[in-house]
Amino acid sequence: MAAAAALGLAISPPARDGATVYVEGPSLSLASARPAYGAGEQVVLTLTNTGSVEIAFGDASHYGLSVTRLDGAPVYDAPAREGSGPLGPREAVELAWGQVRQDGTAAHPGTYRISSEGAAPDGGAARAAITVDIHGRAH
Repeated sequence: MAAAAALGLAISPPARDGATVYVEGPSLSLASARPAYGAGEQVVLTLTNTGSVEIAFGDASHYGLSVTRLDGAPVYDAPAREGSGPLGPREAVELAWGQVRQDGTAAHPGTYRISSEGAAPDGGAARAAITVDIHGRAH
């Protein structure tokens, strides 16, 4: 139950600020609203299909979202849930990580790698990753 509350979702149109670059073939972009967050704040992310083909995500994880420490140690894999179907070209989805570990406890301050991985119809992979810093004490 805690894991389900740790991840928010809303389908949204792609950014119109001109900063997003679209390419032929499979491609994903992952962006954070900010590079750093205080302990306990929702880490707000936008996952955009920046390619020309639909990207599908496996049933095991919500939009292929995974959080690890910089040393590669797993922290959180978003559980599968309805609404994490494929993303069409130029389609975006807003996600949020609630700074929790897989067991529902608070993540410690530090730098985290957040990534997403999906697949194109031809089997080609599309991946995106960013890092975010968490500052302060966990609540």
